[in-house]
Amino acid sequence: MPDDVQALFECARACLVYGYFYYPLHSVGMQHVYKALEAAATVKCEMAGRSDKKGELQKKLRWLRDHGDLDSDAVSRWDAIRNDRNDFAHPRFNRMLTPGMSIGIVRRAGEEIDALFGNE
Repeated sequence: MPDDVQALFECARACLVYGYFYYPLHSVGMQHVYKALEAAATVKCEMAGRSDKKGELQKKLRWLRDHGDLDSDAVSRWDAIRNDRNDFAHPRFNRMLTPGMSIGIVRRAGEEIDALFGNE
């Protein structure tokens, strides 16, 4: 995992730890998880030669799939993550998560980021 992505991910994990004492921090932590995931996709695109660093996450994921960095199953998982991220980015209400819910999301996010970079 690249250092910049790792820093975002660690911030998310810290929010979840302190969320034990104040549950709304789980929502803040999730926002950082989704930032880390998007940053991971952006960095991977850059490493693979995509010159457009800006743009929608969905387009980055399709580009990574088209260049062999993500298979169709991974794109489906990342699309689910992207939809969750959109719900957090454009809330209609304060979404409260329990520690168990947050831990599962963070675990899956870490696995997806690790799979994206492999042994790089």
